[in-house]
Order: sequence, then C-alpha cells, then structure tokens
Amino acid sequence: MKLSKKATSIVEAIMITLILSIWITWVYNIFSNSLKFTNWIEAKIQAIHIAKEWIEAIENIRDTNWLKYSSNINSCWKTLNYDSNCILWSGYETMSWKYIIYKDTNNKWLLESKDTITWDYEDNNYRDNFKVWLDANWFYTQTGIVNDFKNIYTREINIYNYDPWFTNSTDDDWIKIESIVKWKDNSSQNVREVILEAYLTNYKKND
Repeated sequence: MKLSKKATSIVEAIMITLILSIWITWVYNIFSNSLKFTNWIEAKIQAIHIAKEWIEAIENIRDTNWLKYSSNINSCWKTLNYDSNCILWSGYETMSWKYIIYKDTNNKWLLESKDTITWDYEDNNYRDNFKVWLDANWFYTQTGIVNDFKNIYTREINIYNYDPWFTNSTDDDWIKIESIVKWKDNSSQNVREVILEAYLTNYKKND
C-alpha cells in the first residue's frame, strides 16, 4: 500500500520530533551533570579552604604558646587555650578529643571541646555541635548564628597526642591534627567529606 504525501509528512514529522526529543534529553542530561559536577567542585574547594584555615589556626595557638610560655617551651607548647597551668591535650592515635575553633573578643583563637552521641552528618545533634556559619563579614565561624544564612558545612577538629607504640617520640615532640569538613549539596544524595591532616612539632624544644 502506497502512503500518501500527507501520511509521509506525518511520519517524517514524528521521526523528527522523536530525534529532537532524544537530542534535547541528551543535551539536558549533559548540562545537568555538568552543573552538578561544577557545584561539587566549588563546594569541595570551599570545604578544603575551611579545613585548611583551622589547621593554620591551631598552628597559631602553638606559636602563641611559645611566646606566652617561653620559659617552659617543652611542656607548654600545646597548652589548650593558653592555660597557665600547661594542661596538655591528651589521647593516643586510636582516640582523640573533638573540638570546634573560633576567635574570642580579643581576636585570639580558642578551642571548645564538643561531645555528641553520633558523628553522623545526617543527625541534627552533630550538625548543631559542629555547624559552620557566616559572620557579618561573610567569614566562616563556629561561634553561633550571626547571619540568618545557615551554611551547609560542618567542621570538627581532632587532636591526637603522640603514639608511643609506633614512634620513638616523647609527649612533647608532636601532635596530629585532623580537620574534617562535611556537607551535602545538590550534586549527590551522599554526604561529602574532606579530611586534612597535619603534624605539629615542637621544633623549639630544648633538648
């Protein structure tokens, strides 16, 4: 049976529409995936910045301790929040204290110990304890709500003492710092995470 010109035109229009639909869907998926990838990269770069800044803040605490307690550098270099009694951070490689870090009214870095029943980002208790906010100058802070905008990031600081079972160091040689930033964005249903590690040494130690 021979198709009329009208029927042929309808079939051609349907085929063209189908091809266009497939092409538009393909382009949309590429654009959507590219946008998600871009969002993930931007969020990860910001998370690395947040994590790195707070490792530098702990280095600042160490350096300040050196200045404040120059007569007892061996024992006071890792004093928590410039304590005149030189109370040291404690814990071994298998355990740690978890902190947030912020600046006080005198512009000094301070650590605040946090405890929670879970370390899961999905848990409200965890996010409340380790949330990161933007302050009035749009800098990241953990001192509380300054702007109404709630950031997607959390950050926890883990501080480990030396591990006497795996090193030949003594307790005034070094500490290990972990800065952990977690977040969720529209690029995935999974929780994203960035972990930066640093080892702070007491290189001014008196032998």
